[in-house]
Amino acid sequence: TVAELLFVPVPLSFLMLLFLSQFVHEEEALILAFVLGFIFDIVLLRPFGTTSTLFMVLLFIAILYKRKFQTTNAFFLTLLTFVSIIVIEYTYQRTLMVVFGLIVSIITVVVARVLFPEKLRYESWYRVS
Repeated sequence: TVAELLFVPVPLSFLMLLFLSQFVHEEEALILAFVLGFIFDIVLLRPFGTTSTLFMVLLFIAILYKRKFQTTNAFFLTLLTFVSIIVIEYTYQRTLMVVFGLIVSIITVVVARVLFPEKLRYESWYRVS
């Protein structure tokens, strides 16, 4: 995690938490987001609680959309990771690296397809109730 904090501009831990919240356990992902956010703040000397709040808000929004949309759809997951990366990057770096965010989003969905082949879908992304 320390190497990720120092060398990688996108928090890979958050992307793993996003997949955890979408494919496995929502509550565990929120608790881990809280803990990892505090660890990030301590290591990077940021104001205490800012990263954990940002991580938890983004995960909470993703979990709320999980009930309305097919968030295991590849298109929606790409859009969700892209928006999360842009929000995190703009919050801390004050730069919008749109192309980089899109590339990382596509790579993470491909990785999710390899790790969770039975859960990632390509059909309609809107849930009909």
